[in-house]
Order: sequence, then structure tokens, then C-alpha cells
Amino acid sequence: MRDRKTIEEQTADLYADLFVRTSGDEFYKKAQNYIDRTGLEKDWFAGKTCLDAGCGSGVASYSFSKIDKTKVIAFDIGYECLKIARKNLEPLNNCALVQSSVERVPFKDGAFDFINCNGVLHHIPDINKALSEFFRVLKPQGLLFIGVYGRGGLMNEHKINFYRLFSRLVPYYLLRKLLFVRNKNEWLDNLCVPIRNAFSEQEIRRMLSRSGFSDITRISRDFYRRPCGFLERLIIGRDGMYIHFLAKKGGRN
Repeated sequence: MRDRKTIEEQTADLYADLFVRTSGDEFYKKAQNYIDRTGLEKDWFAGKTCLDAGCGSGVASYSFSKIDKTKVIAFDIGYECLKIARKNLEPLNNCALVQSSVERVPFKDGAFDFINCNGVLHHIPDINKALSEFFRVLKPQGLLFIGVYGRGGLMNEHKINFYRLFSRLVPYYLLRKLLFVRNKNEWLDNLCVPIRNAFSEQEIRRMLSRSGFSDITRISRDFYRRPCGFLERLIIGRDGMYIHFLAKKGGRN
């Protein structure tokens, strides 16, 4: 079993390599539509203090920072990822970058109105620790938006787990050269990241509730929608390939 530091370093190195080879057009296209994923209107963010936890290349941070009077703090475990994010966010003056982990959030209690953590929690050893940290640094009635891999599905989780067994036998640099598929970065992500967990909708709801969150809402639309019909559930899982939630900081149960 690899130790936590090794897992963090390998995860950071992988994503830095994927992000550096992502085109600028792709970055700005994702940033332009990012807020729609949260289920909130742009006006809600005006004047708010937002945390982008596990910011990667800075897609969400860029989207939030473009809103008038919004303050954004972003962090990532990887130094090289932060360099990429810093370059992408260079035109903006209302976003600060910090190196840290979602399991060790380096901010005071009640500091943020909104936390974004999309595509991160399924890659860490202790999701409950991260949720506890998010609860701590949110203001009362503050909102948390998370996105994680959905569990199940013959062509989703099970196919990926099968290929992950073989990818461990091939060095990353060689796999990157030999892999000739559409969405190459997506495949490298799924096959090579050290930890790839998946969750059911009910599991996430229970974890959020135990951490003190209330008003837990599944954001289900487009690619992130719930599957329809038996065949689609068989292929991509009962809850879908990717599941998003919006939750409020309420009193602990």
C-alpha cells in the first residue's frame, strides 16, 4: 500500500501532465459553462467569497473570478498544477492560489460562502475528512458543490477497473504513447490515477448528512443526468457516470 505522500505526488504529477497538454480553447470553453453545473445563477456569486478546492488548471476559479465583486481562493495539492492555473488566471486580480490538500484545508472557520470541489474527492484516501474540513471553513448557510464518480455500470466502473489492472503493468510514459483513442486524457486519467473510488447517490447523501450538511440536492442534467431505462442503467450504472450535489451548511445532526 502506497503511503499518503506518494499517492498525492503521483496524483499531482498525472494531472499536471494532462492539464499542460490541454488546449487554451478547451479551458475557456469549460470555464464559460462551468457555473451552470452548480445549479446556481451567476448573480448569486456576486460579492461572495469562494473556495475552489482542488482547482486543477483553474477552470472553476476562472469562471467564479469573472463575476463582479467575487473573491476566489483556489488551492491544489500539485505545485505544477498551480503553475498552470496561475498562467490561466493571470488576467484576473481577484483570485489567490495556495498549495494544499482537501484533507488539510489551511483556512479559518467560517471563511467562505461557497466551496467548489469537483472531480477531487474520489481520488483521496479519506473523503469524510475532506467533508468535515469543508463544513468547518464554510460560513453558516454557506453552500458546497461537489462532483464524484458514480458507482456501477458494465461500461463505466467495471470496464475501467478491468483496464486499470493492466495499466499497472505499463509505465505511464509508454502508455501515453501507445494509447490511441478518442479522449486520450480522459482515459489516462481513469487508468493511471492512484485512487479511483466511485459512489452511489445514497452513499454521498449519507456522508454529507453525517458531516452536518442539509438541503442536499442532486444536480442532474445533460451528461450528469440520471440514466433512463434498464439498458442505460446497466451500461453506466444506476445513478450515472458522474454525480453532482449542492448542499448547505446546517446544524450537525
